[in-house]
Amino acid sequence: MCIRDSGPGEHPSQALLDFYTIDKEFSRQGKTLKGAHVLMTGDLKYGRTVHSLIKLLALYAPMRVTLVAPPGLEMPNHLIERVSRCLLYTSPSPRDLSTSRMPSSA
Repeated sequence: MCIRDSGPGEHPSQALLDFYTIDKEFSRQGKTLKGAHVLMTGDLKYGRTVHSLIKLLALYAPMRVTLVAPPGLEMPNHLIERVSRCLLYTSPSPRDLSTSRMPSSA
C-alpha cells in the first residue's frame, strides 16, 4: 500500500491508524463498526487528524459521527459540506452526522 502526504490540512496515515484502532477495539469487544457512534471533540478547526478521519469515516457506513468543539474551533464548513454529501446531517448542535447513505435522488 502506498500512502502519500496530501499536503497541508491532511493527515491520511494517522486517519488510517485511528480507523484501524477503532475497528480493532470494537472487534476485541465482539462488536462491529456498523451502527457505531463516534464522537469527535476538541479542536476540530485546526486538527489535521480529525479532518482526515472524518473523510475516511464518511466512506464507511452505516455509522454516526457527532462533532463537539469549543466556540471558534468547530469543524470547518467546507469539510461538513464535503462529508454531508455522503452523510445525513441529523442535528445542528452539536453537529451530528449519520453515515446512513442518502438516497441517490436526493
